[in-house]
Amino acid sequence: MVGVDISKTFVRIANENAQKAGLDIAFEEGDAADLPLPSDGFDFAVCTAAFKNFTRPLDALNETYRMRRRRPASRSTAAAAQIRFKRCLPPSSMSCVRPACR
Repeated sequence: MVGVDISKTFVRIANENAQKAGLDIAFEEGDAADLPLPSDGFDFAVCTAAFKNFTRPLDALNETYRMRRRRPASRSTAAAAQIRFKRCLPPSSMSCVRPACR
């Protein structure tokens, strides 16, 4: 699993929290409109409580499409509320799940 946030501080906090919780999650600094992730490398993307803050929301959507694998099970979603990884993700994170990390 990979988390991306534009804030260096949130990335640091998220990495610390994930490590304390014993979770295998890597957090990276990046812009949702220009994700530092490979094309076709993920099965799922979720954006929690951040989409409303993006200055380039269409570019962010295009990036989630670019990085997802081209197969029927591949999905993206944007949510206004925190989800399951609440204890380690900052509120503005873009999180991506790789199949090898399930």
